[in-house]
Amino acid sequence: MSADIDSSNDDSDVTQDYSIYRHAPRLVDARALISVLIGTFLGVYGLLNRNLSTASQQSLIGSVGYVLTVIAPIALLQTTRMRHDSALKVDKDNNPIEFLPNVVHAEWQKRKSNLLKIAAFGLASAALSITVFFWPIAQGFA
Repeated sequence: MSADIDSSNDDSDVTQDYSIYRHAPRLVDARALISVLIGTFLGVYGLLNRNLSTASQQSLIGSVGYVLTVIAPIALLQTTRMRHDSALKVDKDNNPIEFLPNVVHAEWQKRKSNLLKIAAFGLASAALSITVFFWPIAQGFA
């Protein structure tokens, strides 16, 4: 008898409509990953061509690489965290809700976890852009 009750509860979860709730944005982690990869490429490019380019070019490559590897992923992570906090309180139409369903909440948590990993990778690869940015200054002291 209890097995019948459990199976009916499972069926209701499958058919429940979660479209009224705010869902995690789908492409935000792809944007962050592309940003980090482009920033890392700029850092590697700047290191390989550090003696061929001028100081202003190196500074520009280093600063753009830093923004793409550090600032952009962290900004996307913080924006996602703020949107998740908002989604915990109101639905798509800004109507107050009692709770966010576990399915939708897990989706937000997964997205934030992926963004955190991408931001950590960006922080690690930012060393390349920082080196490119400060290379002309270091050569001035040498």
